[in-house]
Amino acid sequence: MGGTSFENLMIPDRIAECSNFQIAGFSNFTTMKSVLFGVYAGVATILLYVAFYAVNPELMINWGLWLNLGSLLFYSIAMYLAVWKAGETEFRLSLREAFTVFIIANALYSLFYYYLFKYFDPKLVDLQYEALRNSNFGDGKIKPEDVVVTANSVFFNYSFSLIGGFLLSVIVVWVVNRRRQMYFNQ
Repeated sequence: MGGTSFENLMIPDRIAECSNFQIAGFSNFTTMKSVLFGVYAGVATILLYVAFYAVNPELMINWGLWLNLGSLLFYSIAMYLAVWKAGETEFRLSLREAFTVFIIANALYSLFYYYLFKYFDPKLVDLQYEALRNSNFGDGKIKPEDVVVTANSVFFNYSFSLIGGFLLSVIVVWVVNRRRQMYFNQ
């Protein structure tokens, strides 16, 4: 009755198949590239917000819609590059690459947003409330507690954004596949 050998343990197949680049559901190296592209897109988005914040925090709040569109541009470019470089021809596998980029990039942005509004500059919540009130958003029914930044609210917004991110991923993969067909069928 020596010791328990590792071969005798019941380890789920998914965990047993893990190697250096096959950790936590990432099944190959190209997905790790997608993670890197997600990091690049997330950092680019954060730098965009920091640049506007450095000029004037009110400017960052008032241009919030345009900054969000800018972040979607960063996400789309990173998704496009990740899918193109992965070289996957199957739609499902390409979609995994693109959606991984969105998940990582938007997670970084959500963490940045939470720490910026909750700890670094809590007065941004008041600026955001004033901007929403002045824009007649919600027909004057918006209350200050509606814009309070909590971990739950940020997580809910992140989770809800995954729906739009999935749709954006589908569009990007469709564009890449069409371009790939045109490129290779010439």
